[in-house]
Amino acid sequence: PTYQDAVFACSQHVAATIPFPTADTFAGLSTLDERVRRLARETFGFYERLPAYERIRSERWGMPPIQAHVEREENDRLALAREALRPFKVKPRLVEACAVLLDVAVYGAFTRNGLTPAKAAEEVSGFILARLAAEASRAASR
Repeated sequence: PTYQDAVFACSQHVAATIPFPTADTFAGLSTLDERVRRLARETFGFYERLPAYERIRSERWGMPPIQAHVEREENDRLALAREALRPFKVKPRLVEACAVLLDVAVYGAFTRNGLTPAKAAEEVSGFILARLAAEASRAASR
């Protein structure tokens, strides 16, 4: 087998054994606060279970299996953010901003600076909730 074959097999194995969180994550949660906090905890928990993901992601160019895995994670993260915020009619650009704040690079920056994944998720949740509250306040004053 070639190196590409090995990378492909590895990415398939990771996808099968460490799946990205799904919409089921939000079952039974009705408030914005609950859903945003769960979104951040589950996303950062996924990265915690894949400790080398940030480094491997940086090696995706010229590696189609890694590129495909990264694109799938980015699409899944955006879809999960959309699902978390769906009941609240959040503007698409804010949903995208929320997904960006949940990127593995943000997770890595927090954990390299001493925060646990749970504390990092709590910090990011706070930023997301504050931004959404500011937008809701701005919309209400119009």
